[in-house]
Amino acid sequence: MKSLLSKWNHRRKFLRGEKRANETAKAIEAKLTPGERAEIETLMSRFSPWESGLPLVRVGGDLDGGYLLPDDFDGIQALYSPGVDETVGFDLEIASRGIECFLADGTVEEPRNLAPNMHFEKMMIGNGPAETFMSFESWVNRTSPSGDLLLQMDIEGFEYSVLPATPRALLDRFRIIAIELHEIDRMLLGSRRSELASFMDLLCENHVICHLHPNTVTPPVTILGRQIPPVLELTLIRKDRIKAKPLSPAPYPHPLDAPNSHDLPVRDFPKFW
Repeated sequence: MKSLLSKWNHRRKFLRGEKRANETAKAIEAKLTPGERAEIETLMSRFSPWESGLPLVRVGGDLDGGYLLPDDFDGIQALYSPGVDETVGFDLEIASRGIECFLADGTVEEPRNLAPNMHFEKMMIGNGPAETFMSFESWVNRTSPSGDLLLQMDIEGFEYSVLPATPRALLDRFRIIAIELHEIDRMLLGSRRSELASFMDLLCENHVICHLHPNTVTPPVTILGRQIPPVLELTLIRKDRIKAKPLSPAPYPHPLDAPNSHDLPVRDFPKFW
């Protein structure tokens, strides 16, 4: 009974949050200028996923923490995974492929049952006191083997400061990037719109989005008549690894896509771009 009540309260909170977020977005949208509306439309279009010519495989669990990645792991030397989930299913699966895994998160203790080729540091990624923070660049440079790398990043909004502070040459070592982006709706409607545009420029300079998935734990928000996921899971592959040329739109949603939770209402995956 307690479990059912908890689930019901969680769903009620989800629906209240959905209503509140849409009311706020509607009020802000009413005040947008034609130029601001055009900026938002252009920025939405940046999220289109493209066919890489490589099949996608699901790595991690069927719920939150699982990502679809291009099946292009041969030769990847290491995974870097800032932001650690309790189950570390994604990381364990990558480790089982014989890829060295480096995990970091200052908010959790070292997960149990790590494989021998998995290394955890109880540190935050970003700018802060040296005893609790380290830069992404220093972490990778201190630990990485030579060759291509894989990045899986979920650091609750700090991605917008961490990756822009990382040298281009280091970002280009990551053959595959799986990243969760946060507050997409607020950034589109607010003063950080240009920051999101610059961040997309950074991500897509030498990589291409080959898959995206709305995190269904957060309900979509209607902006300019489109359903915008506030939290998006993006998968990108470096341009030199793409097999399909010229680029064509990727199938969406993908057959391997799944909701992040079975306890919450599931909305349609919006093709918002």
